[in-house]
This record gives sequence, structure tokens and C-alpha cells, in this order.
Amino acid sequence: MTGIFGPYFYIIQYSQFRGVSANIAFYVLSSMSAGGVAGRVILPFCADAIGRFNILTIIAFLSGLSCLAIGVIAKSLSMLLIFSTLYGLFSGAYIAIVAPSVAQISSLGQVGSRVGMMYSLLSIP
Repeated sequence: MTGIFGPYFYIIQYSQFRGVSANIAFYVLSSMSAGGVAGRVILPFCADAIGRFNILTIIAFLSGLSCLAIGVIAKSLSMLLIFSTLYGLFSGAYIAIVAPSVAQISSLGQVGSRVGMMYSLLSIP
């Protein structure tokens, strides 16, 4: 999870590097955030039907794939918007589903400590 916020921090600079003006580059970040809201709301419902770990594996893979397949070749504003929206969707879903996944494999008395330990380990760069 330490690397999941990298695109959020650098998408504006990357957009400007690709020739997008500074005023428009902000909207690329806004589309990433909008995708994140949709991912945090919609995809956890799929996790209830498919399974938390199943959907977590899929969205983690798709999040990385979107960076490698679309993010690297995105040179126009439209491709940057597609990348930022898809990455926001998948990373938002990952953020929303990772804690319930840990809670699923923990007993009720250990949920708080295990989620806290998970976030503590994920904060190490």
C-alpha cells in the first residue's frame, strides 16, 4: 500500500511533463479522485458476492496493470484521463477492501490489533 499513493502525488507533474497545461493537469487528479470514490463505493458490493480476497487479488492486479499498460504510454490528455480514472477506481477499491479482508481472517477480539498492525507494516517505505 506504500506505493498505491504514488500516482496520486505525481499525476499533476506527469501530466505537465506530457504537455498538459497546469490548469488542466489539476483535472486529471480530480478524475483520479472521482474514480477512487466510485471504487470505494461500488466494488466492495462485488466483494460481498465474489469474495473479499478474490476481488482484492483482481483489483490489485488491475491497479498495477493500469500503471504499466496505460500510464506509461499515456501521452495525450484523453489517455491521462482514462488512466487516472481507472487507477482511481482500482486503488480506491483496494483501500476499501483491504481492512475487511484482514477482519475476515481474524477473530472478533483481534480485529483491531490486526488491522492496526497491517497499516503499521504497510506504512514502512
